[in-house]
Formats: sequence, C-alpha cells, structure tokens
Amino acid sequence: MKTTIHTKNYNVSDRLRLIIDKKLSKLDKYFGDDAACTIVCVKVGDVEKMEVTITARGHAFRAQDENRSMYNNIDIVLSKIERQIVKNKEKLQTIIRREAVDEKHLAYISKSQAHKFTEQVVKKNKSFGIKVLSDKEAELDLATLDHDFFVYADEKTNGVKIMYNRGDGSVGIIEITNASVKK
Repeated sequence: MKTTIHTKNYNVSDRLRLIIDKKLSKLDKYFGDDAACTIVCVKVGDVEKMEVTITARGHAFRAQDENRSMYNNIDIVLSKIERQIVKNKEKLQTIIRREAVDEKHLAYISKSQAHKFTEQVVKKNKSFGIKVLSDKEAELDLATLDHDFFVYADEKTNGVKIMYNRGDGSVGIIEITNASVKK
C-alpha cells in the first residue's frame, strides 16, 4: 500500500513513521497493491489529530481520532477502519480480498467485537422535493428542522448541495458536481 503523510503544525518523527508503516502493513491483507493511504497529522494546542484515508478500487475507508498522542491515534484509527471492513465485508467483496476477512486473522479488533457487527439493512425510504435556496436559507432550514443534514439546490448554479452539522459545531457543505435540478 502506498502511503503519503501530510502534516500541519506537526513533525512526524522517524520512529512514528516506522510505527505507522508497520501497523498499516497489517491491513495490506485486505487490499491489493493498488491501494493508497493518505494520513493527515495536525496539532492544535495540546490536541493531536490524525485522519487516515485508504482508497482501494474507487472506495474510501476513512477514520480520524483526536488525542494527546499520535501514537495512540494510529491504533484507534486503524481499529476503526478494520471495523468498517468487517462490518461491511459482504458489500465490499469486490473491493477487498475475500479471504482476508477471516476472524482468526483480525489485526486490530477482537473476535468478540467482530460478532457485534451485523449487516446494515435499509429500514426506511423517503422521498422529497428539493428546494432551490441560497446557502443562508439552507442553513436556516437545517437549524429549524433539527436534522444532521439538509439537501437543496443552489439558487445560483442549480447544483445539488448537502449542508451538514460538523462535530465542532460549524456547518459544512458538500457540493454534488455531476447533478442538477430543474427549476
């Protein structure tokens, strides 16, 4: 797996780089040689944040953690990614190596944890019309609906956008680039 490390206000030591490479190699069994891993290490005050994204055959596995130590973060983040793989192993059979998701070979989670994960089933389908709004109007709708996200069409471009509540209390926008809505 090709690994790239980006930093912001943080210097990755040779020791940490070796530990990251060693721990990531335990996940190689899930992916082919074409997999790529991007790690972002950021330090804000006393808090060190690590984001790991593994991309394989067009699918991304992503996890992050904030802690006082990148050494703790790597274990937590890789555990989260392995849980994603085990939880979705049936859906992911075209992306990961089938034989890799065997409970006796788990690297970061225990067999008992693996049994907790069940296949997710779609319980409810909803359909709704998309309103044409400005970002400010969408932000108001997001706040008044008490949802975690809101889908709307941008009044300037007619492009579909998703506004969502971020973990830090701010709002983010995802802009869908290959879809538009008729007025």
